[in-house]
Amino acid sequence: YDTIVAIPQSELSSAWLDLVPSLALAGAIALAVSFLVSFFISRSISGPLARITQASVQMAHGDYDVNIPIRGRDEVGRLSEAFNAMAKEVSSSQRTMRDLLANVSHELKTPLTSIQGYSQAIHEGAVSSDEDNKEASRIINEEANRMRALVDDLLLLSQIESGQMAMEHMHVDLVTLLERTMERFQWALRDAGVESRLRFGAVPPVHGDERRLEQVFSNLIENAVRHTPRGGVVTVTAATAADGAIRVGVHNSGSFIPAEDLPRVFERFFQVDRARARRGGSSGLGLSIVREIVEAHGGRIRAESNEQRGTEFVVMFPNPLRPEGAFGRQFAPEGGQRQPPKRDGRAKGREQTA
Repeated sequence: YDTIVAIPQSELSSAWLDLVPSLALAGAIALAVSFLVSFFISRSISGPLARITQASVQMAHGDYDVNIPIRGRDEVGRLSEAFNAMAKEVSSSQRTMRDLLANVSHELKTPLTSIQGYSQAIHEGAVSSDEDNKEASRIINEEANRMRALVDDLLLLSQIESGQMAMEHMHVDLVTLLERTMERFQWALRDAGVESRLRFGAVPPVHGDERRLEQVFSNLIENAVRHTPRGGVVTVTAATAADGAIRVGVHNSGSFIPAEDLPRVFERFFQVDRARARRGGSSGLGLSIVREIVEAHGGRIRAESNEQRGTEFVVMFPNPLRPEGAFGRQFAPEGGQRQPPKRDGRAKGREQTA
């Protein structure tokens, strides 16, 4: 049997017509909600993007002190955070560049003024005697060498920062290197009335660039001689720490760096005693170069100073017996294979006084 239900068409039409207003209202509400959601989503995206665009325009016009508010951890928030970091880095780079140009201009102005003055005096015949001519020529030569040293230091810093500094790979006997470096300063030490002392423990060779390491300790010893009063002592020490790291110290008696200046001694052009440094021919870049070269070898450098003991610059190199140094990577030798450090009689502790 089949069951047939008959509903009048008028009732169906009436029911449908009753649903139309409800469907229309639901559609309107859905449309309004969709519009509001789309509006807020677009605002949440377009607002930060507009701020980023405005900040970009400001940076394009030379205003690097911009900061975009971060209102979330979504993609736009991370983009804003990255933009702020970029703006901060650019601002810092601009300040560094301005300071560098100002310092370089200042450091070049003094020798240029001397060269111009003495050369003009020679040209105009104001320097008549042979003795005066020799003195003027000596000063011109010294000031020209000072400018050349400044330019060389700036070029070296540029090579280091750009990663273009050529580094040789070899095992370096630090004891031999320190003895050779100190020997070069014996005349300067005698002229300054300063005593030198060498104290070495058992020190294995380090891995790196011998020429650059010699530059490091030449700078440190020269700096120590310059700041040691007559009758003082410059002491160079080398020893192996308990963890196998190598400690090299360059100590000078009599000089003192205030505690507030210690964190700044490795900054470019920073000089605790600018007048003395200028008389000694210092450009103010030596310690900056020292730090860069030491860190390129995976090491660390620090300054220690007090009024009673004087000042010491301490260089720490990673344990050369480890494939990875304690402070950072070391250079691999040519071919990529590490060689065991060679030991000789110099690894035995000894002390020298000059």
